Amino acid sequence: MRALLWVGLMGVLTAPCAAQTVTKDTLNQTVTQQMQVLVPHIGGRVQTNPLGPNAPKDAVSYTHQWPGTYWEVGFDAQEVVLKFDDADNEYRLFIDALSPIPIAQPGRTEITVADLGAGPHQLRLEKVTESIWILGAFEGFYIAADGKALPAAPKPRQIEFIGDSDMTGYGLRSGTQVCTQDQVRLSSDAQAAYPALVAKQLDADYQINAISGRGMVRNYDGSVPDNAMAKVYGSIFPDQADPATPYLDPEWQPQIIFVALGNNDFFSPLHKDEVWKSHDALIDAYITGMANLLTTLHSRSRAATVILYWPDQGIMTAAEKARLDSDGKSLLNKTAQQIGMKPLEFIAMGNLELDALACHAHGSAADHRKKAQWLIDRINRQPDLWAGQ
Repeated sequence: MRALLWVGLMGVLTAPCAAQTVTKDTLNQTVTQQMQVLVPHIGGRVQTNPLGPNAPKDAVSYTHQWPGTYWEVGFDAQEVVLKFDDADNEYRLFIDALSPIPIAQPGRTEITVADLGAGPHQLRLEKVTESIWILGAFEGFYIAADGKALPAAPKPRQIEFIGDSDMTGYGLRSGTQVCTQDQVRLSSDAQAAYPALVAKQLDADYQINAISGRGMVRNYDGSVPDNAMAKVYGSIFPDQADPATPYLDPEWQPQIIFVALGNNDFFSPLHKDEVWKSHDALIDAYITGMANLLTTLHSRSRAATVILYWPDQGIMTAAEKARLDSDGKSLLNKTAQQIGMKPLEFIAMGNLELDALACHAHGSAADHRKKAQWLIDRINRQPDLWAGQ
């Protein structure tokens, strides 16, 4: 356990089980122009902006909104400073093999980790919460001018996840199904959700492009109709569908893209003011939206295999579900063939005996571990999925 000792406006976080000392400077006087900026390897979508004339040369802010974002650096120095401007998100800091350091809603502050000892160090900062409507800003890593920056190389494997709350770790730390929205935010943990667990076990870089309550073309209960995944997937900031801030990164070339969208499209009754007047019309829109997403994915990552977790929930009739299954898979297979995509993989996880004990009957941490192991086993049975890595 770590204890927090406040001294005026300086917080001191001590670690009795480890050598490092962590201090929090809310006056933001620790980072100076003479310090060295560490350039991180980044997992996830961020927008970079210069910090300004009072910051060290080349210092930038990494503004982010999608869940599961992370930063990795290497350095040879006995202390490192992290700079934040984020009062809403929670982070988790890993240094070498030491116990992780929780950083909850840091606000506008600079956090120094000292007494690391001689020798090279590896550092990883993970965004934990979803907070999809909130822009967070991590403003970088800094070491003394006489320290040495070490390369933080990307992994040869890349995997992308596109989906909804099932991928964001929605409320998985809550221990109860009854939660307020603020409790959901504070108890969510994208890094303990199955996508991150799968990627870490397979030693792959990853993106979790998922939003709670979102569907392919229709969100849960018809909410925020202009921000379904079909409209926001291509944006750095998913609350900005029009005009979008497009995400463009030629280095992001996942070999596997796992898509699980559709349950929110069909889970709740259609309302009179929605554009779809029947489930048949919604089915057609869903299939078209998914076909367009496949085209987008292939244009960006031409060697990727797309795995589709097909919708398994909804209030449709048996005939409507059968049409979604037959027409949808047939048209999407045809689309993949026409655009030159690798053959699609349609999967269902089956009965994993999940407890659904997290907020609003979402998966618990134990459920996410079960899902992760199921998907890891399946991917490991097909090593050719990583072809071209």
